[in-house]
Amino acid sequence: MSRRPNAARRLADGGSIPFVGGFHSKAHPSPLLSIGIFFVGALLVVGYLYHNSGGRSGDISALSRLDGVSCTLEVQKLIPILKKTYGDSMKKVLHVGPETCSVVSQLLKEEDTEAWGVEPYELDDADASCKSLVHRGIIRVADIKFPLPYRPKSFSLLIVSDALDYLSPKYLNKTVPELVRVSSDGLVILSGYPGQQRAKVSELSKFGRPAKLRSSSWWIRFFIQTSLEENESAVKKFEQAASKKSFKSACQQQQRMGALRVPILLVCLIMASSHHIHGQNGPQDFVDAHNAARAEVGVPGLVWNNTLAVYAQAYAHYRSKDCAMQHSESTYGENLAAGDWDVSANEAVNMWVEEKSSYNVSSNTCLRGDDQCLHYTQVVWRSSARVGCARARCSDGWTFVSCNYDPPGNFVGEPPF
Repeated sequence: MSRRPNAARRLADGGSIPFVGGFHSKAHPSPLLSIGIFFVGALLVVGYLYHNSGGRSGDISALSRLDGVSCTLEVQKLIPILKKTYGDSMKKVLHVGPETCSVVSQLLKEEDTEAWGVEPYELDDADASCKSLVHRGIIRVADIKFPLPYRPKSFSLLIVSDALDYLSPKYLNKTVPELVRVSSDGLVILSGYPGQQRAKVSELSKFGRPAKLRSSSWWIRFFIQTSLEENESAVKKFEQAASKKSFKSACQQQQRMGALRVPILLVCLIMASSHHIHGQNGPQDFVDAHNAARAEVGVPGLVWNNTLAVYAQAYAHYRSKDCAMQHSESTYGENLAAGDWDVSANEAVNMWVEEKSSYNVSSNTCLRGDDQCLHYTQVVWRSSARVGCARARCSDGWTFVSCNYDPPGNFVGEPPF
């Protein structure tokens, strides 16, 4: 059997979009920053000198060995992949985070690459090589909570690791735009995965700043609120390069682009959860099932969007605790399905498409009058251009499927095609 929501929510209530509140006659696109942000690109961050004191080597060395908690060591593994992804954008790189001396030293060994670093913590125990980099002005010690002493677009690529996990949302809202400001091509952020917090609380703190290892869903909400959108071209190149090198990270990954005309790619390597279902239910399976229905009514096909897919996966994981047919809180279009078997991508989409028989084209209404055709109308909504879907295994053995659409459909009074 399958469970479905009462409606594939209309924009007035219930359906493809989980708006809270009243009727909306038009879709409201997310406000974009004035400059494009591309998370995996520009590396630059230095604020005013950080004066908090305390020993560093013990905590950081212990922390760096904890997979999924510290991501600084992941940066060195990522360098070959980033070079394949960004090419010329790897010519002027800034790294921000603990152990930046080791990261910068490796970057400087790369052909045609200049590198600089920002160390958010004290360097009292630095070795001679690191002190030399500091003396030459290549490495700086700075608190990234404060404005960065760099001109706009000073660096082509910016890589941040283990530095944002210690900032509150208040400072993140200030620091991320600062990272964007000094970026010309992109920003890469690596963040710890909360499910891997095997370290003691004392090991997850730096000079009184407790680590905040946030979930992928938290980051998704943050990026949506700050208008960071995906750069699909960079995402594709990154995934291809990572696949060829069989790269698997212990940290979180997301790839996004904002509207500051500076592309910035966020690479926070997302750990696959135990509830995450893989197999033959890949992006193309969802896209093909949707586009078969859209072709029948003569509307353009959908394309896969990783931003939507990450959002869908985060919500599917959240709903895996109960498999409840409740819509999320987003401005995307949304269809949900669930079944007591291993529901495939094709089966889920077909559940929604089966509602075609309940849709009256001439009157633009659901024949039964209970909105049980709105899943179908979202599937074939002409202005919807992008889709992202995910599946999750629920605690009761059911399978939960979520698809999100952008732009959303099911505006009251408007026909789908």
